[in-house]
Amino acid sequence: MDEAVAMLEPPFRFSDSERAVFAKPPTFRTFDWARKNMRIVAGPYKNQLFRPDIAPYAEWIMDIFDLPHVREVYIIGPSQITKTSIGYACLLAEMDREVDTMGLCMPEEKGLNRMMEERLTKHVKASKSLRDKVSKDRHAFRVDEIRFQGGTLFGMWSGSESRVRSHTMRVLIGDEPDAYDSKGTLALLRERLTIYEEMEVSKFLVMGKVRGTEQESETWQEAKARGQVWYNIEARCPVCHEYQVMDDRRIKPLEDTRDHKEIRRLELGRYECEHCGYQWNDSVRNLAIRAGRLKADKEVERPTVVVFQIRSWESLLISLSKVLADWFEAQEHMDPVKLRNYDNNHKAVPFKVITRETQESTVRKMILRDHEPRTVPPEAWALTCGIDMQLTGFWFVVRAWAKSMESWLVDWNWLNTWDDVSVLLDATYPVAGMEGVVAPIWRAGIDIGGTRKDGRDEGVTMTEEAKAFLQDNWWRGNVFGTKGSARDMPVSVRMTQVGRAPDIGSKVQAAIGKLTVYLIDTKSMKDRIHVRLHPESKMPMWLFAEERKDSLAPYIKQLLAEQKKMNEKGKEVWDAGRRANHLLDCEVINSACADPLWTPSLRMLPEPVFIYPETSVQRETRSSSEERRRW
Repeated sequence: MDEAVAMLEPPFRFSDSERAVFAKPPTFRTFDWARKNMRIVAGPYKNQLFRPDIAPYAEWIMDIFDLPHVREVYIIGPSQITKTSIGYACLLAEMDREVDTMGLCMPEEKGLNRMMEERLTKHVKASKSLRDKVSKDRHAFRVDEIRFQGGTLFGMWSGSESRVRSHTMRVLIGDEPDAYDSKGTLALLRERLTIYEEMEVSKFLVMGKVRGTEQESETWQEAKARGQVWYNIEARCPVCHEYQVMDDRRIKPLEDTRDHKEIRRLELGRYECEHCGYQWNDSVRNLAIRAGRLKADKEVERPTVVVFQIRSWESLLISLSKVLADWFEAQEHMDPVKLRNYDNNHKAVPFKVITRETQESTVRKMILRDHEPRTVPPEAWALTCGIDMQLTGFWFVVRAWAKSMESWLVDWNWLNTWDDVSVLLDATYPVAGMEGVVAPIWRAGIDIGGTRKDGRDEGVTMTEEAKAFLQDNWWRGNVFGTKGSARDMPVSVRMTQVGRAPDIGSKVQAAIGKLTVYLIDTKSMKDRIHVRLHPESKMPMWLFAEERKDSLAPYIKQLLAEQKKMNEKGKEVWDAGRRANHLLDCEVINSACADPLWTPSLRMLPEPVFIYPETSVQRETRSSSEERRRW
């Protein structure tokens, strides 16, 4: 009986194509697929198979991407951490496991076409298993899509979502979302996955660099809102074998230097182990990362949305010296652009400017109890003075600066007349601990911006009064006109000329009223001041001790009068509202006077600008010279 049943024809006969359709998709790790099939098509490792030793964290990311319950993966990090290669390996391995409709979205069309032609097409052609799945159509490879037998890899760019609106995709990659023209593109892309998401087989991978502030970075906002688990890398010290998440505050120079050029040139950057104190160079850091592991911020069972945050110093392709040099370069002038780039490109976090919300109590920590008013610290190198002109008088602030750009408040007050301004410019202040030594004002700036004077001197503007004073006092050599720039400037301070007559030679311009004025990027200067108003700052702005209770309150109130806000165009602006901010303007002028771009700069001074008491020989020489002049 059994033999008869065995000889019966099977109830169904499947063709080869039907067997291919009903066959169980092959199962393999994305990491193993990348090592065997994915050749690098650009950079120093071009034409080599994917090398896991260059990015040890790639295996951890790919393995978590392969987990069936993981639906979304965010890879947040700067350039040169191979996140693009990791993302493309995940995409192409999925296509090799099961051909389907998939997509890649990039910021703009030209970049997409270049990436499809120079990267994805070459990756597909370099893999035999993928190459065999490509459509037999001679136009299978296009500038914005690659056709396979049974599926298509679509290329999209920001604003082109309508071209694939009718297509549902199983796997989708969003590349550099913060560079997209249209905000909310990630939400639109996610709609393409809806059906597969309900079937619990979709994969959405977002990889990109954080750009700008938290309000500006869609990548950061989406990751924070949707991420259920955040992963960081724990490096393992090769000496003490302890694990730790590397903190950039432990990256220090091998020698006692803050010169970013020397740190970069001599490769002085070292990471200090938080457990044993051993200083890692780049090679030891590489060993620590390779021996490391992932650390989750919390335990979540079967998470569906995960986030990987990788910082530049955790990449084997970026030197610790470069990270440290970029930090010191940003701190040198407290340049907001460089500070923003350090946070975005190295720390992989949004840039956050310290503003008025830091509280008055924090600024009061800048008060030095042993620094007396109207006294110059012996560490100072020169004094600057910022003068802000008002309708009825002048606010002024005098500040002492060290060559390191550390500074101390020396004096502030109100002046009534131009004669009072002249007296201030001639004033000297005693140097603490140096008997008989005084410091004059080395450089002063007067804001020449102003409006028509109301009620008196009809027809005369404040600007004209300031110009007349500057021309009358040109012989002093220490007072200059300043003006806040209405637009963002590529530099913090720039010299310009007003009153220049056309078609007249430069040699005779001074005789006809030409005036040198310094334009100030007030936005960046105010950023610097708010960063410096913290004890942790590398270039702190200290205040003198109060003579009586709350005697500094008016100064601090004006210093903190402005808030940094987003205007209706989404641009950051400083806004004082109706609060008086004149002493803040004085400090802006002070910062400009000490800025290295105002030449000759403070750092070029060979010695402190102090006046020392005469010796007996100097007095006799001076008396003899005066006697000869009388005869």
